[in-house]
Amino acid sequence: DRSRVLSAIGAHAVLDCRLPDGAQTLVASLEQTPHAASTPGRADRAVIKMTSGSTGTPRGVAVDDEALLADEDALARTMGLRDTDRLVAAVPMSHSYGLTTLALSALVRGLPLVMPPPAGPLAPISAADVYEATVFPTVPAYLQAVLRMSQPPPWPRSVRLFITAGAPLPPKTAAQFRAASGRPVHVFYGSSECG
Repeated sequence: DRSRVLSAIGAHAVLDCRLPDGAQTLVASLEQTPHAASTPGRADRAVIKMTSGSTGTPRGVAVDDEALLADEDALARTMGLRDTDRLVAAVPMSHSYGLTTLALSALVRGLPLVMPPPAGPLAPISAADVYEATVFPTVPAYLQAVLRMSQPPPWPRSVRLFITAGAPLPPKTAAQFRAASGRPVHVFYGSSECG
């Protein structure tokens, strides 16, 4: 998928940051793409936010640093993020939704991220409860799956804000969730393209 995206957007280079197995520090490497003709200048740089792919293959949306920060600010204001919030990292940060909601909120506002262990689909709910998370970003399919369970776990009382994106939230799911949890879900769908 990375090769397809690089080819489609004509990237000059890729900054690849990963934690190899057992590593304690972040390793970053700058990889030149095969068609790199020159080093890009400031005006040529952008962050490529990947869409969720809910309407087909994920697409890259290029945004500069000012647009990226404006997007994060709009999210914080419209969703009502607070300086005391703790966000559950329940969505991938490799796509626009997780990048803006989680990574940027952590970097720009210093909000802590609750990282669920890879212990199954209910791990985000458990982690939110244990670490008293206040914001729970998720996707409609996750809410639908939990709502279909014969004995769903209770949603943590500490969570004051549920956000959904990555796909349209069916009104029926929103109503069922509100009835089950006593709290609404805030919709953040379409943010990759419109910011």
